[in-house]
Amino acid sequence: MKLLLAGGDMRFAWAARLAALRGLETAAVGLEKSGFDLPRADEGFIRQADAVVMANPWRAPFPGPLGADCPPAEAVMGMMKRGARLVMPDDAGAPRDAPPRLCLQADEDYVAANAALTAEGAVCAAMRALPCAIRDTRALVIGYGRIGQRTARLLIALGASVTVAARREASLRRAEAAGAAACPLDEMAGRLPCWRLIISTPPATVLPDALLAEIDPAALLMDVASPPYGFSLERAKALGLRAARENNLPGRYCPESAGRLLLDAALKALKKGVANDE
Repeated sequence: MKLLLAGGDMRFAWAARLAALRGLETAAVGLEKSGFDLPRADEGFIRQADAVVMANPWRAPFPGPLGADCPPAEAVMGMMKRGARLVMPDDAGAPRDAPPRLCLQADEDYVAANAALTAEGAVCAAMRALPCAIRDTRALVIGYGRIGQRTARLLIALGASVTVAARREASLRRAEAAGAAACPLDEMAGRLPCWRLIISTPPATVLPDALLAEIDPAALLMDVASPPYGFSLERAKALGLRAARENNLPGRYCPESAGRLLLDAALKALKKGVANDE
């Protein structure tokens, strides 16, 4: 099988490197500045590739931070031969006329493993930014989905005093069973000044401007959600808050592990061959 890795961050570069080490005929485009000695795909390889693993060009500019003199995503997709499969980690923002693709977000194992890497990266980022130990920190995790659950558990394991804010009563009960305190999402007002670390995980505005104004300027406020994000970063900074938007943590925090996960999930999807054409 001829496998093309197209665009993206260091996890795509690691995926290409690992694929070559496994004996797959692999080349890359849009990863020229990765620092790896990856075979560069010319037009001939792109046209002959049996599968293309591509960074989502509708979520972020393609090819991404590692590209140099790379054709646009539309050109790469347009050169794919008939019957070649297109694989993407996600297809958020895809237009109606986008080509058929295998979306890894449909793979629950991939999503769960990626959430675990994201949570680990979030806690690592907090440890680097906070002047105090995690065990001395009162932390609020907003949201108790895949990422929220894993983030809360890691913080609890490190000795933090953790509160989980969520909408659903069932989520709050699960958080309490895991060792966290529970706070209904609509009852955060008035309590926000007590937390030193606040991590927002849902892809929805959970901290409007009125709530941002209550946060202690000494606190660390992190957003690990996907768009539309949990709060306005610009407004938070205007209020003097220590706020950060930690996007794409697996690709930055642990690109080798994230690349292995991406490659394994892509090969699994190609083997199953179930396309998401919507």
